[in-house]
Amino acid sequence: MTPPDALLLTRTRTGDADALDELVGRMYDEMRRVAQAQRRRLGASDTLNTTAVVHEAYAKLDGRTAAPSYADAGHFLAVASRAMRDVIVDYARAQCADKRGGPGRPVSLDGLATQALSASLDPVEVLGVDHALAELERIDPLAARVTELRYFAGLTIAETADALGTSPMTVKRRWTLARAWLYERLADAPVLA
Repeated sequence: MTPPDALLLTRTRTGDADALDELVGRMYDEMRRVAQAQRRRLGASDTLNTTAVVHEAYAKLDGRTAAPSYADAGHFLAVASRAMRDVIVDYARAQCADKRGGPGRPVSLDGLATQALSASLDPVEVLGVDHALAELERIDPLAARVTELRYFAGLTIAETADALGTSPMTVKRRWTLARAWLYERLADAPVLA
């Protein structure tokens, strides 16, 4: 990965589409790494391939009406991971649609009880976490961002701290609190409709 320089980031802030293309080009390998981790965790078939996730995330980034304002490479990756979360959640919704297997199933909490990258996720769990994460965002926005980067983007503690511009210890604390809150929240609502 070639990190973006200050001039490139400034050009993206002014709405320069070519600068966004160049930024994505420089960060493409990192975006693919994040997307591959998500595919593995979802146990996704070829219907959700790595390239598709990255390209759909890019389309979401490119389709924004306001010019993006990325402070650094970590911030760009955090924003891109949010776009990838949206792509993955859309995929999970499609997998859980009535025409593909009916309404809800019990939600497994295994992915929250262990390290973020160690569990294989199913679409129902992704939707359950996404819904609970929206609630957590209203209560503790930083804990929600930490969870999004750890759970959906598969970033390490250090990568998450870098992306959020905070300390690894803060990330560890928020991650622990968020997992406990989500565990309790998902245990109270074991079936998604």
